[in-house]
Amino acid sequence: MFPAYEKGGSLYAGPCRNIPLLELNPSNIDGALRRGLEQNHLITYLGLRFVWTRQHSKNLVILDDLQKIGDPLADACIAEILASGELKRGGDFLESVETHASSHPSSSCSDLLAFMSRPPDFEVDEDAVEKGKLLFLSLLPISSLALLHLSLIGGFSAPQINKTLNSTGYLTNSNPKSVRLRLFETFKMISDAMTASDFDGPNTSIGGLSPTAINSITKVRLLHAFVRQNLLKKPQTVGIPINQTELIVTSLSFSQNVLLGIESLLGSPLPPQNKSSYVHLWKTISHYIGITSPSLISSPICSTVSLETILITLVRPDRTSEIAAATVLEAVSESPPFKWPRGIHAKICRKVMGLDLSAALGISTFNVTWKVNIRFYIILSLLKLYSTLVSYIGPSYFSNLNGRISRAIMSDIFSDYKTFNGVRGGNHNEKLKRMEEVLEGGKIKRERRFGTVKVWAGAIGFAVGGYIIISKLTC
Repeated sequence: MFPAYEKGGSLYAGPCRNIPLLELNPSNIDGALRRGLEQNHLITYLGLRFVWTRQHSKNLVILDDLQKIGDPLADACIAEILASGELKRGGDFLESVETHASSHPSSSCSDLLAFMSRPPDFEVDEDAVEKGKLLFLSLLPISSLALLHLSLIGGFSAPQINKTLNSTGYLTNSNPKSVRLRLFETFKMISDAMTASDFDGPNTSIGGLSPTAINSITKVRLLHAFVRQNLLKKPQTVGIPINQTELIVTSLSFSQNVLLGIESLLGSPLPPQNKSSYVHLWKTISHYIGITSPSLISSPICSTVSLETILITLVRPDRTSEIAAATVLEAVSESPPFKWPRGIHAKICRKVMGLDLSAALGISTFNVTWKVNIRFYIILSLLKLYSTLVSYIGPSYFSNLNGRISRAIMSDIFSDYKTFNGVRGGNHNEKLKRMEEVLEGGKIKRERRFGTVKVWAGAIGFAVGGYIIISKLTC
């Protein structure tokens, strides 16, 4: 949900002398907001430290206004196909929208498809977009851990967003297999979004994104609109579900928080240009997901200020936060692809979130054994070694390899059943069975497909690693 730092770390790197300190916690923060936060005060909240500036105050007003807005274009589109009766149970949202648009050229569905097929209003640096994809995929073992333990589990620290997740059962289902399936659905969208611009052929990209990416993003946008419509019909719903502010929170979780998680796991900062490219990639994705205020997430600095403002306004860990975090940790523990015990995942959470937020989410390592601690530090060492190999061999090689493997896994899981976002209904038990077969017993096809490539990758990796070690010892 928001960045975490090592103990003693701070977004504010300058001296704290002569800067007024304001220590906030979940019990006094709402009162402080009502009184108004003064500029140039050093704020501390749940382990994070930063200076409150004029831009924070501006963002506070903007984000409050954005909570009253959904996604007018997608909302009108969903309302149109629901009213027409063209969306059947088990049907695909995107297929229904395309069918309706073909017979109604002046419809809201046509407007949405036209929006998704043209470049954004702002200037897109397609080279930066590709470099952003390269960063995520080349460091996939690390970025996926940051995505799970900081972006998703850390995201439960916002009760307002938890209400939507609880009402739909998304990621909070008591069945661990169902939760794992939802996690893979989320990763499927990100995996598609990271495909190269020429993935579907030369000169087919839109804003640096492949048609595969655009289709996947469109399905997620339509799913958001469908959930929003359903929740607004319920009398207990307060405000606009999945509003613009919550969409910005999601975008920052997948962009800024992934970067912060990678840096926490590696123990060193990423190059500024790489971070700028990755943020620019998500600014472009966010445009197509329906975010109307891209300036709030247009650069690493803007994203950081927005994230800090959201931290102050939305993050209030409560009992629902603890339950949701525990549910996901239970679902991923001792399960593929890592098969790590809960203690390992808890240690990673505390590493990327910090001790204060982890404690607020009820994530404890009190009962972790010394063996788990040793495994955790071995994992961190291997991640750092992997990062070193990426820098020596080149990110392009690992990006292509990781991209192919992740797409193969997603293809195996979602090939026979339309389980991915944008689809209603379907046999849930069959979906779960398919997922387990792929992750447990269905590896043969994947291993055969990539066996040779992985053998060569391992051989090259060990050779380069050995060369580096020998060079260090003999110089």
